[in-house]
Formats: sequence, structure tokens, C-alpha cells
Amino acid sequence: KYHILLDTSLLHYIIKNKINFLAVCNIYFFNNYALYITECMLKELTSLKSHNKILIRYIKNSKIRKLKCFHNQSYGDRCLINKIKSTGLFLIATQDSLLIKKTIEFTKAITFKKKKLIII
Repeated sequence: KYHILLDTSLLHYIIKNKINFLAVCNIYFFNNYALYITECMLKELTSLKSHNKILIRYIKNSKIRKLKCFHNQSYGDRCLINKIKSTGLFLIATQDSLLIKKTIEFTKAITFKKKKLIII
């Protein structure tokens, strides 16, 4: 089973471009996947103004599971990197090229280029 850890940049991208991410995942991962978002990413979403109501509704209405965070830091990317490094379990789904560079040695990255899913 593929365990996919979502970053807010990817969530913004799929909402902005009206991409049915669950349908894309069903095609690429043959319904053999689980989507996750960390508590700090949810906090990051609620603090942002643009699209946050739509994104939060999308997260609540979809198959995205919430992961607990056990840290005091406010920077969500560090939490994602730590989860990937410590477990070795997750693929990272992001549009953030810097986050991809930081995690590429530990896991594969899922991103979109011109509305097409790419696995790096």
C-alpha cells in the first residue's frame, strides 16, 4: 500500500486547477493508497486566507487521514521531513521544489507539471 503525505502546496494546486486528485490516485496507484495530512499542515491551512475554506472542506469530505504531531515547531515542512526520515513509509505529495530536494534521498515525490501527475 502506498502511503502519501500531503503538503499544502499540492492541495492549493489541485483546488486552483480543479484536479480530482482522488481519481488521479485511483488511476496511478490502483486504489492501493492512503492519503495523510499532519496536524501542523491543517494549522497552516487555517492560518492562510486563500482557498482555505474550500481546502478544509475537501480534507474533511475525502479519504485523507490526519496524523498527530508531537512537536512545538510551527514550520510544517520540517514536520513532513521528520516523518519521512523517521518512518521511511511515506511518499511526499507537494508542489514545493525545495521540499522535494530535501526529501528526495529518503522517498519519492509526487508533483504536478502542466496538470499531469509526475512521480520523481
